[in-house]
Amino acid sequence: MYRRLNKKTDIYVEVVILLTSTLTFLSGWRIVLKLTSGGSLGTKSSMHALWTEAGSLNDDVTNATHMSTVTSYKSSIVDQWETTFIRAVSYR
Repeated sequence: MYRRLNKKTDIYVEVVILLTSTLTFLSGWRIVLKLTSGGSLGTKSSMHALWTEAGSLNDDVTNATHMSTVTSYKSSIVDQWETTFIRAVSYR
């Protein structure tokens, strides 16, 4: 998990990043979860529900993974966790 304070907006951003294998359709490090203070969780009641329940959040929103936005994000990769060949997870 990566935690950072954006000094311009005073918004905390938390991120889970995965390193996927080159055997999958994805390769390299990918942000799969980004939570921001003030960002919406969509229809989910908590961060836990967002992470554990099926469905992505803002996966189709341009720049949703950028640290400078207040947009919370959950990748559709999370729902395919067991079949994605994840090699490493970064939680800072």
